[in-house]
Amino acid sequence: MFFIMDSTDKILIIGSSGYYGKHLCEHNFFEDAYKISRKSAKKNYKNYFSLDIIKDDLSKLLKIKPKFVINLTTPKVEAKLEDHIKINQDGLKNIINFCNKNDSILIHFSSVVVYDSNKTDYQTGKILSEKLIKHELQNGLILRSHLIFTPNLKYYRILKFFLFFKFLKFIIPKRFINYKLNNPIHFSDVNESLKSIILSKKIDYKKVPIFDLKGPTDQTVNEIFKGEKLKRKYSKLEKLLNLEFKYIF
Repeated sequence: MFFIMDSTDKILIIGSSGYYGKHLCEHNFFEDAYKISRKSAKKNYKNYFSLDIIKDDLSKLLKIKPKFVINLTTPKVEAKLEDHIKINQDGLKNIINFCNKNDSILIHFSSVVVYDSNKTDYQTGKILSEKLIKHELQNGLILRSHLIFTPNLKYYRILKFFLFFKFLKFIIPKRFINYKLNNPIHFSDVNESLKSIILSKKIDYKKVPIFDLKGPTDQTVNEIFKGEKLKRKYSKLEKLLNLEFKYIF
């Protein structure tokens, strides 16, 4: 079984039917991209293939040479740490081998959980994935993403509920009211970031740089209730690509 396309110019999106991936595929810049997911697409996407990156050899099955590969796949968290690492590393190695063989540039979505002080299997998997990319990938970059805001994000709906019923702050436990939140980054900002990265000539992919992709501020729940805004801080990626992420709250 071979999937044959004739363009060497397009983008390949891996994880296209996931939480954020489906919103990226609806952006007009990415409509004609190749799309891979292990699930069946709910919409009739162009250039869509159902593949499992852990089981299916991309280099053998995909006879295409995309210029960019966007990896949105989320690690499977297994009962045992060694299984969790092996399964997710195997899938990533498959993607790296495909990119290296075709001289494609990999844009890999990692997570800001790599900064967390609480060690989890999920965090360990993310850190090891970044190390694997830095060691074996020829061209690419890593985006450490925070929570991505989409219209169906439960986190945002819950927060909006509390903001509407502000009197609830008097019955909310103190540890929650003083909890510091990071603004989720709006999916349209992520879309524009990816578009800008692909069109930019400023990035040295040989060095496989790492950028944080997250909202503009850290605030406590209480500060959000009061409508306070912290001083605007621009991320390295915003400065490089002349972007400005939106405030969610």
